[in-house]
Amino acid sequence: MRISLFIYWVIGIVGETIVPAQLLAQPSPPPGTPVVTNKFYSSSGKWVQVSNTNCVIWSSWPREGESVTWTGGVVDGRAHGEGILKWFTNGIPMTSYEGELKKGLADGYGIAKGAAEVYEGEWKRGSLVSTNGTIKYADGNWYRGEIKDGFKTGHGEELMKGGIRYVGQFKNDRFNGKGEMLFPNGDRITGEWRDSKLDGAGTYHRKGGDSFKVKQTESGIERL
Repeated sequence: MRISLFIYWVIGIVGETIVPAQLLAQPSPPPGTPVVTNKFYSSSGKWVQVSNTNCVIWSSWPREGESVTWTGGVVDGRAHGEGILKWFTNGIPMTSYEGELKKGLADGYGIAKGAAEVYEGEWKRGSLVSTNGTIKYADGNWYRGEIKDGFKTGHGEELMKGGIRYVGQFKNDRFNGKGEMLFPNGDRITGEWRDSKLDGAGTYHRKGGDSFKVKQTESGIERL
Protein backbone atom coordinates (compact mmCIF):
# COMPACT_ATOMS: atom_id res chain seq x y z
CA MET A 1 0.00 0.00 0.00
CA ARG A 2 2.35 2.64 -1.26
CA ILE A 3 1.59 6.13 -2.58
CA SER A 4 4.43 7.67 -4.56
CA LEU A 5 3.09 11.06 -5.69
CA PHE A 6 2.64 14.30 -3.79
CA ILE A 7 -0.97 14.57 -2.74
CA TYR A 8 -3.31 17.26 -4.00
CA TRP A 9 -7.05 17.85 -4.09
CA VAL A 10 -9.29 19.63 -6.58
CA ILE A 11 -12.78 20.07 -5.17
CA GLY A 12 -15.17 21.11 -7.90
CA ILE A 13 -18.26 20.26 -9.88
CA VAL A 14 -20.04 16.91 -9.89
CA GLY A 15 -17.98 14.27 -11.65
CA GLU A 16 -14.66 16.07 -11.18
CA THR A 17 -11.81 13.95 -9.83
CA ILE A 18 -11.01 14.79 -6.22
CA VAL A 19 -8.26 12.24 -5.54
CA PRO A 20 -6.37 11.00 -8.63
CA ALA A 21 -6.18 7.25 -9.25
CA GLN A 22 -2.38 7.32 -8.98
CA LEU A 23 -2.70 8.12 -5.29
CA LEU A 24 -5.02 5.17 -4.71
CA ALA A 25 -3.27 2.51 -6.79
CA GLN A 26 -2.14 -0.59 -4.93
CA PRO A 27 0.96 -2.45 -6.16
CA SER A 28 0.51 -5.91 -7.63
CA PRO A 29 2.89 -8.75 -6.74
CA PRO A 30 5.64 -9.36 -9.31
CA PRO A 31 4.78 -11.98 -11.96
CA GLY A 32 5.43 -15.49 -10.71
CA THR A 33 5.12 -14.57 -7.03
CA PRO A 34 3.79 -17.67 -5.22
CA VAL A 35 0.49 -17.33 -3.38
CA VAL A 36 0.90 -17.99 0.34
CA THR A 37 -1.64 -18.11 3.15
CA ASN A 38 1.00 -17.53 5.83
CA LYS A 39 3.98 -15.22 5.41
CA PHE A 40 6.12 -16.92 8.05
CA TYR A 41 5.14 -20.55 8.48
CA SER A 42 4.65 -23.51 6.16
CA SER A 43 4.11 -27.10 7.25
CA SER A 44 5.99 -28.27 4.14
CA GLY A 45 9.31 -26.97 5.50
CA LYS A 46 11.92 -28.95 7.38
CA TRP A 47 14.18 -28.90 10.43
CA VAL A 48 17.64 -27.47 9.72
CA GLN A 49 20.78 -27.71 11.79
CA VAL A 50 21.93 -24.48 13.47
CA SER A 51 25.52 -23.75 12.48
CA ASN A 52 26.81 -22.40 15.81
CA THR A 53 24.82 -24.50 18.31
CA ASN A 54 23.94 -28.17 18.55
CA CYS A 55 20.21 -27.79 17.88
CA VAL A 56 17.71 -27.48 15.02
CA ILE A 57 15.29 -24.77 13.92
CA TRP A 58 12.26 -24.96 11.62
CA SER A 59 12.75 -23.59 8.09
CA SER A 60 9.42 -23.05 6.32
CA TRP A 61 10.94 -22.39 2.89
CA PRO A 62 14.41 -24.02 2.72
CA ARG A 63 16.77 -22.50 0.17
CA GLU A 64 20.04 -23.66 -1.32
CA GLY A 65 22.97 -22.11 0.50
CA GLU A 66 20.86 -21.35 3.57
CA SER A 67 22.33 -21.32 7.08
CA VAL A 68 21.15 -20.10 10.46
CA THR A 69 22.68 -19.14 13.81
CA TRP A 70 20.98 -19.11 17.21
CA THR A 71 22.04 -17.32 20.37
CA GLY A 72 19.78 -18.70 23.05
CA GLY A 73 18.68 -21.81 24.89
CA VAL A 74 18.19 -25.39 23.71
CA VAL A 75 15.58 -27.90 24.92
CA ASP A 76 15.34 -31.45 23.57
CA GLY A 77 17.63 -30.56 20.66
CA ARG A 78 15.56 -27.58 19.48
CA ALA A 79 16.11 -23.82 19.89
CA HIS A 80 14.04 -22.69 22.86
CA GLY A 81 13.63 -19.58 25.02
CA GLU A 82 14.68 -15.98 24.39
CA GLY A 83 17.43 -15.32 21.89
CA ILE A 84 18.43 -14.13 18.43
CA LEU A 85 18.06 -16.04 15.14
CA LYS A 86 19.99 -14.93 12.06
CA TRP A 87 19.40 -16.39 8.60
CA PHE A 88 22.03 -16.32 5.84
CA THR A 89 22.11 -17.27 2.16
CA ASN A 90 25.58 -18.18 0.94
CA GLY A 91 26.96 -16.38 3.98
CA ILE A 92 25.06 -13.14 3.31
CA PRO A 93 22.75 -11.94 6.14
CA MET A 94 19.12 -12.01 5.03
CA THR A 95 16.68 -11.88 7.96
CA SER A 96 16.70 -12.06 11.73
CA TYR A 97 14.34 -12.75 14.60
CA GLU A 98 14.82 -11.54 18.16
CA GLY A 99 12.49 -12.82 20.81
CA GLU A 100 10.94 -15.99 22.19
CA LEU A 101 11.03 -19.47 20.65
CA LYS A 102 9.36 -22.69 21.73
CA LYS A 103 10.48 -26.05 20.33
CA GLY A 104 12.27 -24.43 17.39
CA LEU A 105 9.45 -22.07 16.36
CA ALA A 106 8.79 -18.40 17.06
CA ASP A 107 6.33 -18.37 19.95
CA GLY A 108 5.75 -15.38 22.24
CA TYR A 109 6.83 -11.79 21.75
CA GLY A 110 9.34 -11.21 18.97
CA ILE A 111 10.67 -8.94 16.22
CA ALA A 112 11.41 -10.22 12.71
CA LYS A 113 13.60 -8.01 10.52
CA GLY A 114 14.05 -8.17 6.76
CA ALA A 115 15.54 -5.82 4.18
CA ALA A 116 12.31 -3.86 3.66
CA GLU A 117 10.06 -4.61 6.64
CA VAL A 118 10.15 -5.15 10.40
CA TYR A 119 7.36 -7.18 12.03
CA GLU A 120 6.78 -6.90 15.76
CA GLY A 121 4.19 -8.59 17.94
CA GLU A 122 2.99 -11.87 19.38
CA TRP A 123 3.82 -15.15 17.64
CA LYS A 124 2.27 -18.61 17.91
CA ARG A 125 3.94 -21.76 16.50
CA GLY A 126 5.90 -19.81 13.92
CA SER A 127 3.08 -17.47 12.85
CA LEU A 128 2.68 -13.77 13.63
CA VAL A 129 -0.84 -13.59 15.09
CA SER A 130 -1.01 -10.37 17.07
CA THR A 131 -3.94 -8.24 18.18
CA ASN A 132 -1.63 -5.26 18.54
CA GLY A 133 1.23 -5.78 16.12
CA THR A 134 3.42 -3.35 14.21
CA ILE A 135 4.91 -3.42 10.72
CA LYS A 136 7.57 -0.81 9.91
CA TYR A 137 8.71 -0.18 6.35
CA ALA A 138 12.09 0.99 5.10
CA ASP A 139 10.58 4.24 3.78
CA GLY A 140 9.39 5.23 7.27
CA ASN A 141 5.74 4.27 6.87
CA TRP A 142 4.03 1.85 9.23
CA TYR A 143 1.02 -0.28 10.13
CA ARG A 144 -0.36 -0.80 13.64
CA GLY A 145 -3.13 -3.18 14.53
CA GLU A 146 -4.29 -6.75 14.12
CA ILE A 147 -2.11 -9.21 12.22
CA LYS A 148 -2.99 -12.79 11.26
CA ASP A 149 -0.42 -15.15 9.75
CA GLY A 150 1.73 -12.14 8.91
CA PHE A 151 -1.04 -10.32 7.00
CA LYS A 152 -2.75 -7.10 8.02
CA THR A 153 -6.15 -8.59 8.89
CA GLY A 154 -8.66 -7.08 11.30
CA HIS A 155 -8.73 -3.51 12.59
CA GLY A 156 -5.67 -1.34 12.07
CA GLU A 157 -4.13 1.92 10.97
CA GLU A 158 -1.62 2.46 8.17
CA LEU A 159 0.52 5.48 7.36
CA MET A 160 1.36 5.82 3.67
CA LYS A 161 3.47 8.15 1.57
CA GLY A 162 2.17 11.68 1.26
CA GLY A 163 1.02 11.56 4.87
CA ILE A 164 -2.22 9.73 4.01
CA ARG A 165 -3.57 7.37 6.67
CA TYR A 166 -6.18 4.64 6.50
CA VAL A 167 -7.96 3.56 9.68
CA GLY A 168 -10.38 0.67 9.61
CA GLN A 169 -10.74 -2.94 8.58
CA PHE A 170 -8.11 -4.92 6.67
CA LYS A 171 -8.04 -8.38 5.13
CA ASN A 172 -4.92 -9.98 3.64
CA ASP A 173 -3.05 -6.65 3.55
CA ARG A 174 -5.86 -4.81 1.73
CA PHE A 175 -8.52 -2.34 2.90
CA ASN A 176 -11.65 -4.46 3.37
CA GLY A 177 -14.70 -3.37 5.37
CA LYS A 178 -15.54 -0.11 7.10
CA GLY A 179 -12.78 2.46 7.17
CA GLU A 180 -11.74 6.03 6.60
CA MET A 181 -8.94 7.61 4.62
CA LEU A 182 -7.41 10.63 6.34
CA PHE A 183 -5.57 13.35 4.43
CA PRO A 184 -2.91 15.73 5.78
CA ASN A 185 -5.12 18.79 5.17
CA GLY A 186 -7.77 17.44 7.58
CA ASP A 187 -10.17 16.09 4.96
CA ARG A 188 -11.29 12.46 5.08
CA ILE A 189 -13.29 9.84 3.21
CA THR A 190 -15.50 7.36 5.05
CA GLY A 191 -17.23 4.30 3.65
CA GLU A 192 -16.95 0.62 2.82
CA TRP A 193 -13.81 -0.67 1.12
CA ARG A 194 -13.16 -3.81 -0.90
CA ASP A 195 -9.70 -4.90 -2.04
CA SER A 196 -8.37 -1.41 -1.18
CA LYS A 197 -10.99 0.38 -3.29
CA LEU A 198 -14.03 2.38 -2.21
CA ASP A 199 -16.98 -0.01 -2.52
CA GLY A 200 -20.03 1.94 -3.68
CA ALA A 201 -20.67 5.47 -2.50
CA GLY A 202 -18.60 6.99 0.25
CA THR A 203 -18.66 10.34 2.00
CA TYR A 204 -16.04 13.05 1.60
CA HIS A 205 -15.77 15.21 4.73
CA ARG A 206 -14.06 18.57 4.43
CA LYS A 207 -12.13 19.89 7.40
CA GLY A 208 -14.46 22.88 7.42
CA GLY A 209 -17.45 20.68 8.21
CA ASP A 210 -19.39 20.18 4.98
CA SER A 211 -19.56 16.81 3.24
CA PHE A 212 -20.73 15.19 0.00
CA LYS A 213 -21.00 11.77 -1.62
CA VAL A 214 -18.17 10.34 -3.73
CA LYS A 215 -17.40 7.19 -5.70
CA GLN A 216 -14.26 5.55 -7.00
CA THR A 217 -13.69 5.15 -10.74
CA GLU A 218 -10.71 4.36 -12.93
CA SER A 219 -9.77 8.05 -12.71
CA GLY A 220 -9.83 8.11 -8.90
CA ILE A 221 -12.29 9.43 -6.31
CA GLU A 222 -15.02 11.53 -7.96
CA ARG A 223 -17.81 13.65 -6.56
CA LEU A 224 -21.33 12.37 -7.17
